[in-house]
Amino acid sequence: MELLNQLTAEDYNVYSDLLRQMVKPQKLFVIRDHTMAEWKTEELDEEVRKNSLEYMKKIFGLEQNDEILSDYYKKNEQPYPLERKFNFQTDYILVSDTVNEIFNKDNRSWESDLSWKEFYEMYPGAYGITEFSRVGFNSEKNKALVEMGNTSGPLAGWGYLVLLEKKNNSWIIQKKAESWIS
Repeated sequence: MELLNQLTAEDYNVYSDLLRQMVKPQKLFVIRDHTMAEWKTEELDEEVRKNSLEYMKKIFGLEQNDEILSDYYKKNEQPYPLERKFNFQTDYILVSDTVNEIFNKDNRSWESDLSWKEFYEMYPGAYGITEFSRVGFNSEKNKALVEMGNTSGPLAGWGYLVLLEKKNNSWIIQKKAESWIS
């Protein structure tokens, strides 16, 4: 039985296949060491949750009571630690929120060219900072819903909600919808 608070090998297969399909090969991937937690129930306005649910149903053709949505929401109420279990050829490093210190020192921000210069000196060849939500699965574990985001410079970031399907032991993108851009 799958425990809600543990990531499985299948979660890492989804992340790895998604990264391969969404981003050209890089010298280094810098990945947050924990998942996003976009659906904290105590912090999320009910109207925002309802609108997000309607958006995902419409974009991905899902039903209100679809098990994949339920699993996705449940798993994304809090962040979970990621481990070095990704499966791809490119080197990668998991970073904690301490990487934010680069962007917060001397009153700098994520929009600061100086901050990004320091980031790329620290992580040469990186493709910015990538982050993932937890993966929501259907009960057959052949469909998955996940959010992936990347920030690579001032006003250079994106996020996508992605629906994948497992075919021939690989997770293939079926649909994706932009969730944010900068």
